[in-house]
Amino acid sequence: MRKRTVVVLAAGLIGLSAAALPGTVAAAEVSVAVTAAEEPGETGESEEAEESEASEEAASVLPFSEGGSVLSQQIGCRTGIWAGISSLTSTEALQLYLQQKGIAEDERVAQARSQYNEDIAAILNVGGEIERYVLDPPDNDYYLTHNEYREESINGAVFFDARCRYFPADTQVMIHGHNMKTGDVFGAINRYRSLSYLQEHPLTTLETLAGTRYYVPYAICDVNVDETADNYFLTIRWRFTPETFEEYTSYLIGESCYDIPVDVTYSDDLLTLSTCSYGYSEGRFLICLRRLRDDETPEQMSALVAAATGTGTAG
Repeated sequence: MRKRTVVVLAAGLIGLSAAALPGTVAAAEVSVAVTAAEEPGETGESEEAEESEASEEAASVLPFSEGGSVLSQQIGCRTGIWAGISSLTSTEALQLYLQQKGIAEDERVAQARSQYNEDIAAILNVGGEIERYVLDPPDNDYYLTHNEYREESINGAVFFDARCRYFPADTQVMIHGHNMKTGDVFGAINRYRSLSYLQEHPLTTLETLAGTRYYVPYAICDVNVDETADNYFLTIRWRFTPETFEEYTSYLIGESCYDIPVDVTYSDDLLTLSTCSYGYSEGRFLICLRRLRDDETPEQMSALVAAATGTGTAG
């Protein structure tokens, strides 16, 4: 089992800012250790301490939730505070959950993990045409210079940001990949700089060991991550208050090169694809998505995205 420790990450080639890794959640019979990772500009120390104490008390008596996928309601997974075995990755926690529930693992993801690399956590399909393995990394550096088969490569691989968790899920999960001119890794998502491509390829799926989830874009934009710039925008956030969630998503919608008639609310799960862009010296091209809600169908949401307007961007 690969041990995940709390570390400070150095900025990598795609400009990932340094932050502490959150801990993880496991079953109640295991001894509990609580860790909290604070995002700059979020909750203060006193509020963080109160949430941590409440989470520790709840986690000491609660197993995986019967009413939902994980402990999200009981111990505040959406606040970024985690309790349990700090050595578990998101994938290992998901495997434990599936075993406890007697649920079979998704065959495609399980086969890829067995055949190629145990760090493979998901299969990302963007628009029905761009399909990539997504790695659950030990840090935000390794897969900048290694491909999904652990071979050294300047292309790197597509990977989850190590500071957020896809299981149990944070409010926002971010996926990174280099912007390669060949279209490899995340170079191909530049196709979404064309309105017609967006309209014709509206949905994204993320297939993990637990199955497939659908996502729809609410904004597509370039942002400046140069901390010295007046329009600096902190992209790496995975937990929010209702107010900071509104501030964050409103900024992205305001910067979007398209007007996409898809709303987003605090109860939504966000998935953001991030790669380098060159409109700024330190730029990021973001495809900002939210998970489809229980009362929405892929057909309905595809029709909404087909009504998007805008001119796109040159990149």
